[in-house]
Amino acid sequence: MSKEDLGRREALRSAFSAIEHYERDLCWRIIEGLQSIAGIRIWGITDPSRSSERAPTVSFTHDSMSARQIADALAERGIFVWAGNFYALELSEALGLEPEGVLRVGVLHYNTMEEVVRFLSELSGILPD
Repeated sequence: MSKEDLGRREALRSAFSAIEHYERDLCWRIIEGLQSIAGIRIWGITDPSRSSERAPTVSFTHDSMSARQIADALAERGIFVWAGNFYALELSEALGLEPEGVLRVGVLHYNTMEEVVRFLSELSGILPD
């Protein structure tokens, strides 16, 4: 392998590492924000020491609004999340989450912290006190 190829490989490795860290920061801001909202339950890893074990996607439910109601209300505000069981029907049933399932929000390298803050603000605004 040439020196140039090694340089490209290291540049790619560095770029993917930077993307992973950026997405993780966005994801943990979502988790922290959701944890501060009454009635929200996050389904999945919430321990920061285990952050490398999760993808930048968060599933959650609210104790008085359905996943579909929340998804529809956010869509009216231009924020698009997903509601359902995501092809994990048996798990969703075992956890007692059917027929609604969960709400799922995810971030990637093209999302911004401002978008995360807006999502959390809009979500807080539609949920009952």
